[in-house]
Amino acid sequence: MPFPDLEEMLSKSLHKVEFGFDRMGISCDGATAFLSSAHLRPNCIGAAMTPFGWGRQRMKRFCTTGLCVPQKHYMVDISARVARIMAMVERGDYFVINRGRQYGKTTTLNELAKALTGQGYQVIKLDFQEISTEKFASENTFCKAVLTLLKKAQASQAIKVPRNAAPMLTQFESEQSVEVDLTYLFNFFDAWFNATRKEVVFIIDEVDVASDSQAFLDFLAILRARFLQHQADERAKTFQSVILAGVSDIRHLKAKIRPEAQRKVNSPWNIAVPFDIPMELSAEGIRGMLDDYESDHHTGMDTADMAQCIEDYTGGYPFLVSRICQLLDESLVQQGMLPTPATAWTRHGVSVAVRELLMESNTLFQSLMGTLVNFPELKESLRRVLFDGDWVPFNSVKESILQMSQHGFIRRGHNGGITVTNRIFETLLYNYFLSEDGDGSSGASDPRVLELFRAGQGLHGQLQLQPEQAGRSQEGLHRRQDIG
Repeated sequence: MPFPDLEEMLSKSLHKVEFGFDRMGISCDGATAFLSSAHLRPNCIGAAMTPFGWGRQRMKRFCTTGLCVPQKHYMVDISARVARIMAMVERGDYFVINRGRQYGKTTTLNELAKALTGQGYQVIKLDFQEISTEKFASENTFCKAVLTLLKKAQASQAIKVPRNAAPMLTQFESEQSVEVDLTYLFNFFDAWFNATRKEVVFIIDEVDVASDSQAFLDFLAILRARFLQHQADERAKTFQSVILAGVSDIRHLKAKIRPEAQRKVNSPWNIAVPFDIPMELSAEGIRGMLDDYESDHHTGMDTADMAQCIEDYTGGYPFLVSRICQLLDESLVQQGMLPTPATAWTRHGVSVAVRELLMESNTLFQSLMGTLVNFPELKESLRRVLFDGDWVPFNSVKESILQMSQHGFIRRGHNGGITVTNRIFETLLYNYFLSEDGDGSSGASDPRVLELFRAGQGLHGQLQLQPEQAGRSQEGLHRRQDIG
């Protein structure tokens, strides 16, 4: 049947289809006439002409799993962050990006690699999650695994291996007499350096999977030695910059890798400069993302107020920000919890989203609880901080505190004490402790709070509704010191 609003739709999205008609030799006027007279099937409503035929237009979505792609997902503009990291690369810095899970590390590295390539650098970007655990067991299997990743990247044109170095990516498989070890691997890198005038940047994501590998430790030691040689003599070629990313600080891996009797004070990665670039999302950045969303959906929200509200709850933790927005966009109205998108994108809507988020069993929350189980002493310390207002010093040398801070769950407060990084984690911890001690032995002696828990609401049933209320119940919690 005819589609009467097709001309109006075309006028709004003509820029999206001009290219397709141009390839077919049809002018814009001809395209309009063609579309106006077209007879479309009912299921084509909302579709648009592409260079390859009719296809439904897809709005961007909020992403909470995997890589965020600007063309597909609503995301905060990280160009300023990438520019600051590029400045570190240009200085020749070697560094580690260690942040909690789902903190935007992989997305940042992906955008960084594209920006560096655009500036003329050659970028080798590997993901150690593609290497099975057994491959880290020996030097031979580790080096073969790295070379295999490089060969795969070359085949997909993700990297361009210089012609003089490329044979070494096949030689190690075809010739059984070739001894594949770290010497062979670094000979391959040397062949690369000697065959190009461009600076080469080496990026490794998910280095945590190598945390028990002596072969990886030796690999780092050689990178360190090459870096120092280049510092002494610039004719000694090596990588312009090496960037390692994961949850753990690579300088901490030595404690996991070396047996107790063999531990050394110096780290094989003590050449790394501090990475102090914030990766939390600011209220201003969140607002830009919401402005992008609002231009598509026209909910009438106050984007500045919404951004500040979301930042207040999350502390800018990227996964939490995106998950709240995802719930507001895709779940709450559809499931009948809120009547309309206009009511969803309000402070009340955010409070409902936070309540639903706290009821989820996602990998981030599981990681937090798992860390508490592994470190019962820290668990009791957090209990005292939250319920009794105790001051517990932030000692980054202590294993339990180091682990929790690396995962992004706690940080150093203004007065040097432990503080929970955001109100959502804080409320989650309250609920956890109350679920363990519903009889009041947790220290939360306020009957109102315990009653909320027994009613199945937990603190997220009330205390999370206003951010300034999180972290306080009545008597015991009012004594809490300001440690954040």
